[in-house]
Amino acid sequence: MTFSLHKKILIFVVLLGVALAFVYYQLFQYIKNTNETASKGEYDVVVSFKKQQYVSSTDKLVFAANPDINKVSNSIVATDGDIVLIEQIESSARSQGITISIDSLSIEDDPLLAGSQMTFLKIKAKTKGSWGNTYQFLGEVESLPYQLRIEHFDMLNSQSISDGGSPSAPITSKNNSEWAGLFEMRVLKHI
Repeated sequence: MTFSLHKKILIFVVLLGVALAFVYYQLFQYIKNTNETASKGEYDVVVSFKKQQYVSSTDKLVFAANPDINKVSNSIVATDGDIVLIEQIESSARSQGITISIDSLSIEDDPLLAGSQMTFLKIKAKTKGSWGNTYQFLGEVESLPYQLRIEHFDMLNSQSISDGGSPSAPITSKNNSEWAGLFEMRVLKHI
């Protein structure tokens, strides 16, 4: 079987076309794989860079929040800080010229604090002094650098109590008489 020149050229062109199609296909696959590898590498670099930015910004936030964290931490009575707190309360009373007696200290658990390393220290105390000094003392106690809450506070005129009068009777003068202050407060405390 003899092929004519046209048939031979046609077969050659078809084979050349198939070969070129194969080469183009291989080249296309190579370029596609290279692009995928480069794209994956670029994605990994971007993700790594974003992680670094996140860590850096988190470090900055923690560093910036550190004074606030310390302030909050220092506003909670330390495990062994009861005596310091009592001394601060007594010092505030002395600075206002009133006497104070601490009636009781107790630990009061709160369901909201369950599972945490905190509880409440409950303090019951009595004061004696002028109305104005007792009022200023109360302000000083409230401004102590602790998380505390005055739960109950009564001011009773000592004269009306000693005269047999009712503690709830109206008092006409706040200035020149001795007053008894009864208060309860809760302070957040580390266990």
